[in-house]
Amino acid sequence: MSPATNPKRPRRPRLTGDDRTGLREVCLASGVRWQVLAVADAEPSGQVVALPSHIAHGSGRDWDLLGWHVIDHGSWNPDTDTLELELHPGGRKKVRLHNPGLIAEVMTERVQASIVFQRYLEVPDTHSGLTVSARRNLADQTLSWQAVPGRGLRWNDPDVQAFADAAVRRLRREFG
Repeated sequence: MSPATNPKRPRRPRLTGDDRTGLREVCLASGVRWQVLAVADAEPSGQVVALPSHIAHGSGRDWDLLGWHVIDHGSWNPDTDTLELELHPGGRKKVRLHNPGLIAEVMTERVQASIVFQRYLEVPDTHSGLTVSARRNLADQTLSWQAVPGRGLRWNDPDVQAFADAAVRRLRREFG
């Protein structure tokens, strides 16, 4: 019995027709390598596609590309079928997926692949810290440095911002 006729086995999402053509054109225009690693159907419409350097969300000729290096944290909730991405610098993207396939696994691997260096530093006079990392843009191989605050830290606190800026400068020098 084939997967298409087996009622117990869900259909594996595929990128076809206008979606395939549209995403390919967006990738070519943006200089993003065209290679599909995983596909999931998004609700209420569209698809999520994992590429080597980006995750894409959309349909037809309307696609958003998001580099793996700007995702601070990603999570998959199987109870709600929700992919949630925390973005740098701030921001969040939530997408409900139907037949998520390998999206969560590829997301974990690609985000990890973008991390070149990472160090957790405690912020003085707080009960928290921040993570300083060097992230590689997997499309053009450029490095960007960033500090991600831990729970309870406020970016609008000038002491936290000064500590983060100094830590990034110091670690960037040390790393070379």
